[in-house]
Amino acid sequence: MQVDSQLPSNSFFFFIGLRVKPTDGTTQQVGVVVVKKTVLSDGTVVPGQVEQADNSYTGQAGQVPFRVESDLAATKPKVDVIVVRDQGDDGLQYGSARIDRGAGFGVAATRPYGWQDRTVDPRKSLAGQAGTFHPTGQNLPVQFSNSFFNGGAMPNNPEPILQPGQVVEFIPLSPPVSPPVGPPGQVSMPAAPQFAFTLDGQPISPPVTLNLGVDTVMFDAATTRFQLSWRAVFEWEPRLELTTLKIS
Repeated sequence: MQVDSQLPSNSFFFFIGLRVKPTDGTTQQVGVVVVKKTVLSDGTVVPGQVEQADNSYTGQAGQVPFRVESDLAATKPKVDVIVVRDQGDDGLQYGSARIDRGAGFGVAATRPYGWQDRTVDPRKSLAGQAGTFHPTGQNLPVQFSNSFFNGGAMPNNPEPILQPGQVVEFIPLSPPVSPPVGPPGQVSMPAAPQFAFTLDGQPISPPVTLNLGVDTVMFDAATTRFQLSWRAVFEWEPRLELTTLKIS
């Protein structure tokens, strides 16, 4: 597959990954396109940067906890809503977050600073029997759960993605708290990127079914900026190898 995009090259990334097929629990090969955008404190939307590897805090290269997890997750069963600031804040309470999907804000959920550590339980247990796993490039560990890909899922939110116009609000703890209370934040989902698969300049038939939406919202409480990740996930088919994917 070739990718023809009007976006900056570091703000999108295509890869082929593996997930547990929701219908029968078998391993499924999927095509994944991640598009990243940054929403500034004044609401301006600019290109973001797709993280192809875990991004450490300054001066802590390769060490856990990571400031930003890699965007290369094959799927996310729930929306990740993350708050980050400084390494010393990780694990401490920021406050809470809530989502408005068009009918008013739902129940707020507690949000700590930082991503949930994938090297310890409960997240580690979602990786299945990883200790005896021998990867072939076509398999996942026995009892692997797609929820392992979530680094801070919002509870009680059955919809796995956010659509344009839906809002996430971040609510800090009331002072006095330690560390000092973080700033509040609110972000509305911008228009989604557009995807089109073509072959020899024509739309392919049958069309590809995309599950597209924002599945990761990260609030940087140090800069009051938001990082949004759109993830287009589709069943990988051999016929797609010769196609061109246009992203706009």
